[in-house]
Amino acid sequence: MEYLQTNSGNQPLQQGEQCSVSSCTPGETVGEMVAKDISKAAVFTKYGIDFCCGGKKTLRQVCYEKQLDYNKVMHDLSQSGQLLHTANLPYHQWPLDFLAEYIVNVHHNYTREKLPELTAYATRVESKHAGKNPELVEIKSLITEIALELGAHLQKEENVLFPMINQLSKAKLSNGSVPRMGMGLEHPVSRMIMEHEQAGALLQKIRELTNDFTAPEYACITWKVFYQTLAAFEADLHVHIHLENNILFPGALKLVNAL
Repeated sequence: MEYLQTNSGNQPLQQGEQCSVSSCTPGETVGEMVAKDISKAAVFTKYGIDFCCGGKKTLRQVCYEKQLDYNKVMHDLSQSGQLLHTANLPYHQWPLDFLAEYIVNVHHNYTREKLPELTAYATRVESKHAGKNPELVEIKSLITEIALELGAHLQKEENVLFPMINQLSKAKLSNGSVPRMGMGLEHPVSRMIMEHEQAGALLQKIRELTNDFTAPEYACITWKVFYQTLAAFEADLHVHIHLENNILFPGALKLVNAL
């Protein structure tokens, strides 16, 4: 269902009505928007919009559910391409094996680097400030859970799923048939997507407990850096999962059917 913003808030867009913003494409999901233009990811992160695991909803639907000003979000999206620091790379045009390698070298390595750092920050801040801020105990527990889950998750992708995708890419280049190991692709893809959703849910809980990663005014420097690092980690993980859920995995499944 599409949604229409009125003076009284966001309302369902009735059949026959059109989007009031020229850049809006009816039916386009937030995941599809980021797949076409990765610079939009920064805007969605700013508004707490999940474009990876929750990327199958339209922007109007998300704005309605989160009570966001649709026109304001659309304005920010229209400006997103002007951000000089945003790398708008043509991920959807890359060969799948190259994209998988990129994900490992950029996002998997970043995750492995940051998880021990976040765990150390969580332990230190919790030990010093949990008396006044008991939510820090749960935050530390959630980070420990994320670290364990993602550590195993990355290994499964690199040792099982990505080699399957690499074999498919080679078969396409040689005009061959679906390699044996590529025939059972749907199950590991479904499993990885489910694990993405679990990690996303844990991070969403942390975002809520930290008031959108906003440290209290009286927070020490370590506490502030901890929350800043968490915000950056979430932003990277959203792009990481988006590349897999919305580009790599669909492309691999499509390739299986095409060979």
